Amino acid sequence: MPLGMASRIVPMGDTHLGWVVPAASALVLGSAWALRRIGRAQRVAERISTAYPWANPSVAGKIVEVAKEVKADPYALANLIEFESGGNPRAVNPVTGATGLIQFLPLTAARLGTSTAALAGLPITEQLDWVEQYLQAVGKGKSLRAPH
Repeated sequence: MPLGMASRIVPMGDTHLGWVVPAASALVLGSAWALRRIGRAQRVAERISTAYPWANPSVAGKIVEVAKEVKADPYALANLIEFESGGNPRAVNPVTGATGLIQFLPLTAARLGTSTAALAGLPITEQLDWVEQYLQAVGKGKSLRAPH
């Protein structure tokens, strides 16, 4: 299949991260498409890192990774974090006690098996693991109610 044909068939929009194929495998397979897909995640991470001062390359890469796992737009996830906490993992709402990157409420944190104090003590990349866990549960329609 000609390269131009493959690029029209495969979704290349910002909301699709698609598959990641190691560069060596892509070369063996002769797939320029796969090489473009590898570079796409890096470009998205670079754009996020450029847009938000708190998102160093490691954090931006983790945002792209989490977004892929929860089938979300990485830009939307970065925007959510910016809106909720300005990228500050220790941000606390003085009224509700919501804490962290996406402002976990104390009850939500407890239902995830942690606390807002524990979350506030984590670096951004580790707190993003909790963000992923929360978004996975919410995305699957699961409530975060305490087990009975």
